[in-house]
Amino acid sequence: SIYVTETESWIGVEPQSGRPFHVVAVAGAPAAGKGTICDGIKKRYGLVHISPGQILRDHVQNQSDLGKQVAKFVASGKLVPNGLIIDIIKHRLSRPDVLARGCLLDNF
Repeated sequence: SIYVTETESWIGVEPQSGRPFHVVAVAGAPAAGKGTICDGIKKRYGLVHISPGQILRDHVQNQSDLGKQVAKFVASGKLVPNGLIIDIIKHRLSRPDVLARGCLLDNF
């Protein structure tokens, strides 16, 4: 099951202007329909869809320095360390599109 809740509070503040922006966390089991839900919310509210898993897959495919680190963890059957994931998400959350429109964090 997927449960969607709505609150009146804002989460996050744009560093440059102090203006608030929405951050919506979307979580669920594999194949529960998170991507479908995110697509609908993205279209309706204009939020940026951020998927940590997709960011990692893109880096691995592009063979970036980060992608090479991630590939080593995956090849050895280990999880990518939380600190690395958090750094990636913090960087993504600081981008202008997220600061202007807010975002959906897909399974973070």
